[in-house]
Amino acid sequence: MEESKIQSKYFVNSKTSIIQDSLSGQCLTNENIVYYPEYNFIYDKSILETKQVRLICGGGSGHEPAHGGFVLEGMLTCAVCGDIFSSPSCANIIKAIEEIYSDSGVIIIVKNYQGDIINFSLACELFKSQNKKVEMIIVDDDISLTNQNEIKDDNSKLFNKRRGLCGTVLLYKILGSLAKNYYLFEEILEFAKNIIPSLYTCGVSLTTCIPPFTSVDKNDIMKISEYELGLGIHGEKGKERFEFKSTDEIIQNIFDNCFAKNILEKTYKEMNDVVIVVSNLGSLTPIEMNIIIKSLFDYLYNENREKKFNIHKIIYGNIMTSLDMKGFSITIFNLNQNEFLEKYKDKILLCVEEPLNRECGWNIIKNPKDIYTNKIKENLKFEKKIEKKLYNDENSKSFIYNLLKDLFTYLQTKREELNDLDKKVADGDIGTGVYNSMAKILSNLQYLDLEEDFKNSIKRIGEDIGASFGGTSGPLYMSFLLRASDFLEKKFTDNNIKNYINALKYGTEMIMKVGKAEKGDRTMLDFLINICELFEKVDNINDLKKVFSENNKKLLEDVKLLKCKRGRSSYLDGKEIGFDEPGCVLVNIWLEYILNKL
Repeated sequence: MEESKIQSKYFVNSKTSIIQDSLSGQCLTNENIVYYPEYNFIYDKSILETKQVRLICGGGSGHEPAHGGFVLEGMLTCAVCGDIFSSPSCANIIKAIEEIYSDSGVIIIVKNYQGDIINFSLACELFKSQNKKVEMIIVDDDISLTNQNEIKDDNSKLFNKRRGLCGTVLLYKILGSLAKNYYLFEEILEFAKNIIPSLYTCGVSLTTCIPPFTSVDKNDIMKISEYELGLGIHGEKGKERFEFKSTDEIIQNIFDNCFAKNILEKTYKEMNDVVIVVSNLGSLTPIEMNIIIKSLFDYLYNENREKKFNIHKIIYGNIMTSLDMKGFSITIFNLNQNEFLEKYKDKILLCVEEPLNRECGWNIIKNPKDIYTNKIKENLKFEKKIEKKLYNDENSKSFIYNLLKDLFTYLQTKREELNDLDKKVADGDIGTGVYNSMAKILSNLQYLDLEEDFKNSIKRIGEDIGASFGGTSGPLYMSFLLRASDFLEKKFTDNNIKNYINALKYGTEMIMKVGKAEKGDRTMLDFLINICELFEKVDNINDLKKVFSENNKKLLEDVKLLKCKRGRSSYLDGKEIGFDEPGCVLVNIWLEYILNKL
């Protein structure tokens, strides 16, 4: 592998059996699914026992659960699956239609990609020539590349370049519900014809996808500071790359830069009643999906925003994915796009909400505005219980306030440095814990009476650390400060050097007690205990600084030679020897900063 390439990694058995193995596994998880390995299609046998219209879809694999994951009562009857990002063959599609055909009719749902259209339309025309009731509909909901949507071919004819994206699955759900309730073939087609033009999808991603057994050039990988708007579900280039600032900003960009500008102005202006779908494009963590949902709610229900929607439902989950792409898409379904949708709006919403007979990633929020409003009220009610009095502001002259504010701000700049040290010997998150806990403290610092109630202010800082610093460090630092505060005077100005030395000493002993660790275990205690022993021999600030500067680097080096007996590093069984102990480095950073400022 060239150094300029990044190779994909997947849990597979061989290059040639990926789709067969995947469909076989799906078959094993659902007793109603029948799989034809020779033709790579699956169908729900329970639907074949009815006289309802059959819905068949397909295309390249790699978008799971679309398409095969939605073969179930109330959605698709059958899915024909091609190789990764490749259309299934016409022969396989023909075999699938033969197997599931009903006189009630077969509707083929295809995303707007040339390979899918050619193969499915050939199969469709074959059955129509035999006077079979088969029709094909094409979904083209991608709105991100509107300026390129209509281009001329060699014969100067216009054709549609809009790609089929996650809106396709929303169509499965609505048409599948209609079929389940025995709507007629022509009626379902009429719904489809009116729904498709009212679907608008825009995707955004932090990375592209890398199919199995392929690689991509490192130069094609987005920078850590970038995200791409309008990236296709096969890794196709998007509309534009932007600087990544926050998820809130991305959500705003999708609506203001994509939907508002690319949907016809009159349509967007009059767009009111909507259903929204948020799909994980592959590798977003649940944490990220929750943040995206939160940012979406904040945007949609922002009272200062001029454009407002009446949102009936929000659907979210892994719906239309793109292998391992780290991104998401948002689909808007405009229920007042035309008179037909206005007339059947209630029926369509019932179809969207109708329960499915098994889990498939179709998660639905039924009353999003009520939920959001109630949650805000609950949060405000809780915040009112916490009374806050402002003791310091940006112009504060308080020495201790400014010292602590500068210290906590400085510690936040050490996030990456500490994480990098921690990755070598543990789980790589100590810097993140420091950053988050410092942010928590800084948000409350101005409300602490540091001058007149220094003792209890230190306790509050400890509690903030305990609440926001994950892992073992949070509770250890909390217990350290709670115990240390016992040796401080109430007023800041009443404290002397001995108060601080005792606070450090007895706070350290509390860490030993709570953490059940001791000197020699290769933890922060190996630095703290030695420093406390040195500090007990001095009685003024100048000597304190001198003792520290003469010994701190050697103490850090000595700890590097120890084998760890406590914490994550103990699992390394000696491989940690020679590396910095992150907890000791952190203690050195804050102690050195404080001493230099005194």
